Amino acid sequence: MCYVYFAPGYKNAGTRPRSAVSPFLMIGGRARSGKSVALEFCNFLLFNKRTIIDYAEIDKYLYDYLQSNNVSPIFVDEIPKSFFQSKSEKKGERLFKTYTNSRKGAHSAFIGTTNASGYAVNQQSSRRIYYLEISNPFLEEKRGQSADLLDQVYKMCNNSLFKHFMYKLETQEISIDANDILLMSRNIMTEIYDELNIEKPSFFPNEMFDDYRNKGKTTWRTYFKNKNEFFRLSHEENRIYVDEALFMQNKGSREISIEYLPSEVLIEESTVLILNKTNFMLFIEEENYTKAKRSGFFNKLFKGQKTALRR
Repeated sequence: MCYVYFAPGYKNAGTRPRSAVSPFLMIGGRARSGKSVALEFCNFLLFNKRTIIDYAEIDKYLYDYLQSNNVSPIFVDEIPKSFFQSKSEKKGERLFKTYTNSRKGAHSAFIGTTNASGYAVNQQSSRRIYYLEISNPFLEEKRGQSADLLDQVYKMCNNSLFKHFMYKLETQEISIDANDILLMSRNIMTEIYDELNIEKPSFFPNEMFDDYRNKGKTTWRTYFKNKNEFFRLSHEENRIYVDEALFMQNKGSREISIEYLPSEVLIEESTVLILNKTNFMLFIEEENYTKAKRSGFFNKLFKGQKTALRR
């Protein structure tokens, strides 16, 4: 909600570049995780006149929607993997770059849902998208009870909180922290809690979530700890050579896994996957990297090459 409330009111970032504030929020999740329900509820709290749009209905017109004069967020459900990987100027990386850098004044935010499985974008795109992941599907046996509770919540809600939030946002000087674009939003929400003498709930965030980076971190830490034999460490070169056999079981997993790596980690990806050892260990927060072993592939590749590796 901190993002959803902030997005319609944000107009400028002072001296900050426009790319400091992402106009794209993507909610990832597995089937039945509630991501579409979250999207509908966000739309409801804004009393947005636009309805939730299925991606299949807006595929050809999405770029035009974003270029319109409307400032209320665009809510799009079930965005496919192909949209993020597209090379079209009206989709994927080119859209994320163009829209983020060319906005002027008030503008629409693009809020959508997608399948968390296989979601991956390159570094140029990831810093222009705020990604949140819902990873806990509803229990099937409690689905009816959950629907009843949600219906009660809907009956209690209106747009008064949004209006009050917007008033505070409009009467304050916009201050954007490029490392935490929602800091101002959380501060405003904290003010509202204090005004109402309500204690902030335990789930109220104290910092921005970084689910995309955590997704990549978890993926590569799992690789490193459970399939350690595919990682060849060269301490002299401060490099890690990754055996291509690591990705053989899952078609397409190499491309997705590489997208998860921060730019400071990746050295080479074309023919051989080479990583910066120091930065990789910092990324996955794994200290016991000296235990990495050579696989049969690397034993053959580097046999008799110890001297060369030390150069």
